Amino acid sequence: MVVTALGRAPRAAAQGVRPATRRDRPEVLSLDFVGARAIPKGALASSIVTQASHCKSLFLAPFCLISKSHIFYQREYLHRDELKRDVLRLLILYYKRGYRDAVVDTALTPPHATTARVTFTISEGLPTRLSGIAIVPDTIFDARARKRLLHLHVGQPLDLYALDSAITAMRQSLWNRGYADATVDTATTLGGGAMPTAALAFRVTPGRKATVGTVTVAGNSKVSSTTVRHSLSFRPGEPFLRDQVASDQRALYESGMFRRAAIAVTPDSARGDSVKDLNVTVVEAPLHRAQLRTGFSTVQFFQASGQLTTYNFLGGGRQLTLSAGADNLLAPQLNDRFIFQNVIHLAGDQGFSTSQFLDPDWNLGADLVQPWFLGQRNSLGAGVFARRRSAPGVFVETGYGANATFTRQLFSGVTASLRYQFEETNTSSTQVYYCVNFGACDGPSVQALNGRHTLSPLIFTANVDRSDDPSYPTRGYTGHVDLEHASSVTLSDFHYNRAYGEAAWFTAIGHFNQSAIGTGVLALHAAAGWVSPIGRYNPADSTNVANILYPRVRFYAGGANSVRGFGENQLGPRVLTVSPDSLRQRTIAITPHHDTTVVFCGPSVALVNCNPNAQTQYRDVNGKLRTVTISDQQFTPRPLGGNTLLAGTLEYRFPIVGSLGAAVFADGAIVGGGSGLGGQSLPAVGSVTPGVGIRYYSSVGAIRVDIGFNPVTTYSLTVITQQGSGSTASLVTLSGKRTYAPALTEGGLTGLLNRVVLNLSIGQAF
Repeated sequence: MVVTALGRAPRAAAQGVRPATRRDRPEVLSLDFVGARAIPKGALASSIVTQASHCKSLFLAPFCLISKSHIFYQREYLHRDELKRDVLRLLILYYKRGYRDAVVDTALTPPHATTARVTFTISEGLPTRLSGIAIVPDTIFDARARKRLLHLHVGQPLDLYALDSAITAMRQSLWNRGYADATVDTATTLGGGAMPTAALAFRVTPGRKATVGTVTVAGNSKVSSTTVRHSLSFRPGEPFLRDQVASDQRALYESGMFRRAAIAVTPDSARGDSVKDLNVTVVEAPLHRAQLRTGFSTVQFFQASGQLTTYNFLGGGRQLTLSAGADNLLAPQLNDRFIFQNVIHLAGDQGFSTSQFLDPDWNLGADLVQPWFLGQRNSLGAGVFARRRSAPGVFVETGYGANATFTRQLFSGVTASLRYQFEETNTSSTQVYYCVNFGACDGPSVQALNGRHTLSPLIFTANVDRSDDPSYPTRGYTGHVDLEHASSVTLSDFHYNRAYGEAAWFTAIGHFNQSAIGTGVLALHAAAGWVSPIGRYNPADSTNVANILYPRVRFYAGGANSVRGFGENQLGPRVLTVSPDSLRQRTIAITPHHDTTVVFCGPSVALVNCNPNAQTQYRDVNGKLRTVTISDQQFTPRPLGGNTLLAGTLEYRFPIVGSLGAAVFADGAIVGGGSGLGGQSLPAVGSVTPGVGIRYYSSVGAIRVDIGFNPVTTYSLTVITQQGSGSTASLVTLSGKRTYAPALTEGGLTGLLNRVVLNLSIGQAF
């Protein structure tokens, strides 16, 4: 290939070299494989260099129809020498797949233009099929193991990729049984006749079972050799298993004490080849690490957190972590401004509203973990904490306590934990919450339910992480399960059983550059939960909280990490709160200097009988009769939480340019309400909301802007108002329900915006 450069063209011309033109490297408009049947065309295209110009992403296709800008469209040009090599690449691929007589030809249409369509014409021929498979000795693997290890079958083409996989699987299986020097050789015998065949034989030499000899530690200065040896799962004289060695090497690195760790076999002919002396070489990392994180969300305003971790605390590999954090920073200044929500509005209107939802949330904690507790796979942890946290419009709680956790690594990437946590909480929840869920609508009952109580569950947790990257997963899956029990046995005032599980799965679709953030990813997420009190709550005994579901253990949906077409906690059973004045009457401006008052519910009518959908009429300045109703803006939707949860998300993440990406998604959930309103059953509520989002992949994670669209326009909700004031105040549930439809009643752009929810956060949704 000849590439011309400015200032060199005359010299090239003088030497008789023709400058390269667009005809020498035409743009490839299309790429086709004619006659390909045994191998998918996608696999053929990925094995060669020549590629066709294409849109960078399926979801950028509408833009590519309008513009062929490099932002949306990737142009590919023909390299004629690589085209010749591509023929060889395809022949090698077919040979390895068992088609040894394949023939490949190429054609350019048109042959000498600035653009071209490339066609590979393939004559696959007959494959070389397996006539027999033998393993010598035939007793080394049983029938079940053979089925698991062999990816080849009689009658199928002799696929060299499958052959290599079988050799690796056999060797790995023998290594895991202690045959560290096992070898697997193959022999192929070609048959005659019109149909090409081959007989395949595996010759397995297991050798003697190996044991661990001496273990030498090198490279350490701050961490003792004894600590390093305690982290290993093997001891001298025990069987030598290569997988176990690899797992220990990974555990040393993940301990945080070492930058690098390597475990190598040191040959010693005098000891015999069945004894493996091991040399553990480490490069130590700094034993102190500090992290500081900041962020914001539309509900919790600005957030900051810090963490200081000391590795090998007092020796023995112990890990001490001190943490502190704060949310709701600058909430009074930012509430209901710019992109931030009005959390006072979420808390309710007159009689319900409280400024405590604007106070800072905070947490302090200290955790000590002893790794390798009674075994290399075990760890024991203990911690103390104090915190204040809130859910806007639901509850505020402060608490302090301690916990102890035993964790065991079951397999690579799979852990299980048993945790006990004793916590004394001081809960302040809104009166509506207790009235609707427990039938306690008077001030004294609510006062009894609020206050200090112990919440001390025993929790079993299991986690699996088989994803390829914790921050930008492109392949693999994750899973999490929580099982909780709280009762008098665990010293808890609240008695309940709770189960929750979630799983996520990731697969790459298209690879646009070498980084993870340049890869299109299809991501699926599913979650399910159930919680139930042990026993039944009796409203007549409101001082007994044992059978009340604590607000934190109930399930909520909606928000940046849930169903993004709903506001925070707004998908699920809800009620509407409204001030008694809004139910009674409304003042309307007739002219700038004249107002009129319309009455919806007269003073002689009891509040419980007021119609939340009431309409009345008045005459405007021109004397025209107009109809007015109680505005949707006078009502505040409030989440109640649910006893059951079923949720799922389908999301496709794709790159745009550089560190900028986007996503399309559909979130859905069903939240079951359990019992409420003094024992009445609350119906389950569910919805599916689509949306789009933008991602900026920074060093602190994905800065995420998502817009969720809510297709639901109308709700029929119970309405609660307040009667009286001060200590004698109580809540009243109206006899009729409100048809709540702000997206329809406002109409126009405002109504449309009521169906759109903006979510801002840091980190992927899952």
